[in-house]
Amino acid sequence: MPDRGCVARLLQGRPAGPDRRPAAAVLQGLPGVQSHPWIGSLLRWGDPVAPFIAAMRAVVYSGAVPPATTLAYVLAAAALALGAGILLFRRFSRELAVVL
Repeated sequence: MPDRGCVARLLQGRPAGPDRRPAAAVLQGLPGVQSHPWIGSLLRWGDPVAPFIAAMRAVVYSGAVPPATTLAYVLAAAALALGAGILLFRRFSRELAVVL
């Protein structure tokens, strides 16, 4: 049976653990981070998983459409990953048959 407090925190969009904050939230407390606002953008867009998580949180927790920039990032990353996967599969398809 899950802890009701844990479920409530998840429904509010907060992490379930005692100190399971995103890296950006943890690093905001470091000295010098507040005086360099570009660090927040670097952490948000430099982490390849962060926009996917932000998009999922917007849909699941808020029931809202994610921001257009986040959707564009997610769609571009998905298309890039699909293209790379197709190219790699075509290149190694002959060796794949031998290995399997």
